[in-house]
Amino acid sequence: MRMEMFCGEFHFAALDFVFDLLNEITIKIQKRVLFYEEQVFSYARKQLENFFLTVRLTPAVLCAYKNELWGTLVFKLKSIVKEKQVLKCAQ
Repeated sequence: MRMEMFCGEFHFAALDFVFDLLNEITIKIQKRVLFYEEQVFSYARKQLENFFLTVRLTPAVLCAYKNELWGTLVFKLKSIVKEKQVLKCAQ
């Protein structure tokens, strides 16, 4: 049994998107395309919104998916930002 069949096509696509986005952001940080923490999180949020533009779900389910994927992204991005020593704006 393949992973897509086990968890469903959309769930697999969402998880695959998250991991691809994390890899893309890591590469952009290494190449210094993204170098501020705020840039990283803004880019991730924009990409997440773009992912859900073509998805047809009820507003409540869509909101739940967005929040879950955003939580997953933020959890991993915090460690990536710390590990790669991304600049942070002082407030």
